[in-house]
Amino acid sequence: MKVLYIGGYSRSGSTMLLRVLGEATGTVAIGELIYIFERGFVQDQLCGCGERFRRCPFWNEVSQAAFGVASDKAPGAELMALQHRVLGYGAFPALWVPALRSPAHRRELAEYGEIVGRMYRAIAEISGAHIVIDSSKVPQFARLLTEVPGLELHVAHLVRDSRGSAYSWQRKKVRTEVHWTTAHMDRHSLLRSSVEWDAFNVLFGVDRKRPRTYTLIRYEDLVGDPGPILADLAERIGEPSIAAELRTTREEVSLEISHTVAGNPSRFSSGRTKIVADQEWQRSMPAVQRLLVTAVTAPLLRHYRYPLQVTRETADPLALPGTR
Repeated sequence: MKVLYIGGYSRSGSTMLLRVLGEATGTVAIGELIYIFERGFVQDQLCGCGERFRRCPFWNEVSQAAFGVASDKAPGAELMALQHRVLGYGAFPALWVPALRSPAHRRELAEYGEIVGRMYRAIAEISGAHIVIDSSKVPQFARLLTEVPGLELHVAHLVRDSRGSAYSWQRKKVRTEVHWTTAHMDRHSLLRSSVEWDAFNVLFGVDRKRPRTYTLIRYEDLVGDPGPILADLAERIGEPSIAAELRTTREEVSLEISHTVAGNPSRFSSGRTKIVADQEWQRSMPAVQRLLVTAVTAPLLRHYRYPLQVTRETADPLALPGTR
């Protein structure tokens, strides 16, 4: 079965890409599966359909198919602990250099991979889709998926101008899925978001030959003219009929209710939705902040064909090199 994994750094438009792709025939958009044990099974946050995770009929059916029990009976805490051991930052060296894996780590990686593969198959079975779209983004989960038997992994590496991502991390956003209190999405410092932007994108670039296909997509190109970008992605993963369907996508799409786990609050949106470029950073980001992020991320900005100098006076959200 095919898994289309949206990878890259956060605040890069992954939820928008996920939702649009999830409207195509034969696909199912599930959000960020890497967080399903913590935010779904354990914390019982809201599904994208608006229902609490453990009460959502879709995820209850998936849980029954994958674990033989309803969502509220699944071993979420144990699986969350296992995930932290095999995918936590301390496990990064062993993930990318298998020779460093201890026998215990190899066993736990295989166990976790088998569980994840079982969940993907259950999702495909319950939804009736043959392509599962996962927007988990993080490189370590994608690295693991390349080793899961039976999965045909395709990676869509989504890149956004580092200054746009860093600016977005400064915003205060309510986490809609946390239904029992008022909570806000994490806010990262400019330095942290810049370093992580570098790290995430480098790791996806290093691993680009491991999945079945790898497609680099710039956020600015996607929002500027989504149809050709989406169609090219579908062609690359061997889905010409979906490519023809997506080629007609323009600046507005109709979104159905989806069963997504974690992600931007926009995953709760449905109905007619405009695809618009979020380029507020070009107008509102202080010059000193732009300079800091540019300095830390300059090599990769050049690699992805972003201009190093962008001012409020010259900013044009769709006039970056290569976007026309």
